[in-house]
Amino acid sequence: MEWINPDDALERGSRKGIDSFNEAITSVFDAWDDVRFETDRIFESGDDVIALGHVRGRGHSARIEVSRPHGQIWTIREGRVVRMRWFHSHPETLETAGLRE
Repeated sequence: MEWINPDDALERGSRKGIDSFNEAITSVFDAWDDVRFETDRIFESGDDVIALGHVRGRGHSARIEVSRPHGQIWTIREGRVVRMRWFHSHPETLETAGLRE
């Protein structure tokens, strides 16, 4: 399993293995007092499942409300998630998946 952050993320790069994947999830939730990932659309493209939506929440330290687009590409092989890539925009998510809006 691999978690891939965008190049402009606070913790950019990738994490490999289930323990690192779970640490990445924990890191996301530790940075927020309140965070929600709201999904607007989900669809398949080959081995990938693309999710487009918004992340909304309030930062832990600055306590600033945030609402911004969010996209994820989940790659699934033989019924198992092998990679998750996330993005700050829907167009970037779709372009990376080889799709258009």
